[in-house]
Amino acid sequence: MQNDSVVIMNPVFVLREEDDDWALLVNPDTVEVFGLNPTAVHILKHFDGVKTTNEVITNLIGEFKNVPLNAAALVTDFIDRLFEKGIVEYKKTGSEEQP
Repeated sequence: MQNDSVVIMNPVFVLREEDDDWALLVNPDTVEVFGLNPTAVHILKHFDGVKTTNEVITNLIGEFKNVPLNAAALVTDFIDRLFEKGIVEYKKTGSEEQP
């Protein structure tokens, strides 16, 4: 994945936020459930089909305190794992949609 990629959530998954800022990510079709910490929730909520991965990382660094220096690599790895599980998809750009 490149950091200028736009990522979107797979619409099959449902994000259920809890009172303590943690959340459950549920696939109702397979009954898979993933527990997400507040940082993961923050990242997932920014996959709006508009922001690039770089923008999501920049936003994360601006919103949280004590972000590790390797935050970009950690977020990229997280996105790659989400993609492997089918939780997120890469949005095609206009040039990729043309024949």
